[in-house]
Amino acid sequence: SELNEKFLKDTNGNNVTKLVDIVYYVIMTYTSVGYGDIFPNTMLAKIMSCIIGLTGFIMSIYLVSHLIEKAVENVQVFVNLQNKFDRYHR
Repeated sequence: SELNEKFLKDTNGNNVTKLVDIVYYVIMTYTSVGYGDIFPNTMLAKIMSCIIGLTGFIMSIYLVSHLIEKAVENVQVFVNLQNKFDRYHR
């Protein structure tokens, strides 16, 4: 189709028609890894790239959520200490 010829090209300029290729490009775009100068040529390499990209993405989400959780806990401790201090100094 005309849409496929215009937009769905791989880094070699070939039409992207395989599901693995489509999933690879979606995941590499979604995880902001990009395509780069070095890229996988085989289906297995693309699957591994997707697994590695998603694993890194999930780990970064976990790290950020853990840091936010700890920050909220610290704020709660500070507020509790502030409340105790205020009650003591009334």
